[in-house]
Amino acid sequence: MFLFPFDPFSGYDFAKSQEPDEKYGIAHAFLDAAERPEVANTKPFPPFDIRLGSTKRLVAYWTTVAHRIRMEGSGILVPLAYGDSLRDIATPFMLHHLFTTPPSAKRYRELVKPIQTQLLKTDAEDKRLTRRLALEVFWGKDILKCIPETWHAKVLERSDALWQQEVEDFVHGEGRPTADSREISAVCHFLSRVFQQEGMIGAEGYLPSSHRRDGPPPIGDPFLAYAIDHAGQTWRDKAAVRIDIMQREKALHHELSRRVAALTAYFACLLENDSNPDHLLWRMSSFWAVDMFADYREAQRYLEENGP
Repeated sequence: MFLFPFDPFSGYDFAKSQEPDEKYGIAHAFLDAAERPEVANTKPFPPFDIRLGSTKRLVAYWTTVAHRIRMEGSGILVPLAYGDSLRDIATPFMLHHLFTTPPSAKRYRELVKPIQTQLLKTDAEDKRLTRRLALEVFWGKDILKCIPETWHAKVLERSDALWQQEVEDFVHGEGRPTADSREISAVCHFLSRVFQQEGMIGAEGYLPSSHRRDGPPPIGDPFLAYAIDHAGQTWRDKAAVRIDIMQREKALHHELSRRVAALTAYFACLLENDSNPDHLLWRMSSFWAVDMFADYREAQRYLEENGP
């Protein structure tokens, strides 16, 4: 998961304290983790991806983690760091540096900034590609012209699999997986085939606006769903549709930037040995104009009631 070998003692000034629990800071959680049965029995963490879900879920998730640290000890961070809960590239890296960084918020921010920048850059590139692909589904001729040639074989293979699945199962647009850019390319290639053969009537089953709210989502990725929905508005000018999708891109990019900043502030506070859940809740909530939760208990209830 991480980019470097893990060293729990990296960068710490051992002369500051001779008390074992203090001398190694948060990295002490790893010193005897393998020998502590409570670590092996840690309650699983729900999946987390900083790019997905609501802002409220972001705040609720990490506020709940802070509460669990206070109640169960910092050892719970071990399975979180090395498990499969953290799905984006930045959060595991940030958590890694939480253990291996000297206890300085300034130094921590310096170390995690490059991977945060990379996350924002990659996300922006992915959304540009998604916008172009979505427009080509209804307005263009060939999806493959929009993607690298090295992707073609895999994208065609996946598109064929989706096509066969739809033909055999008659489950139109039931939660199309959209894990990465290649998968999104395959989904768009599949949708373009539907549109070319069946026209808009055949494609409507995959448009979120024509799907019942109480049913499964036709497309899993929120931005792709938005782009596909708008690209299918054939009564509008293509340039106007593109502008609408681009505005949505910018709004989501700005939102992701704030999420990264809020999570960085959270980890920086945790690095300085402040695991008070309400304090961290207020720190994270300060990045948005609306109030999130009254206290950490409300945040916990929100996470439990809304699931992954």
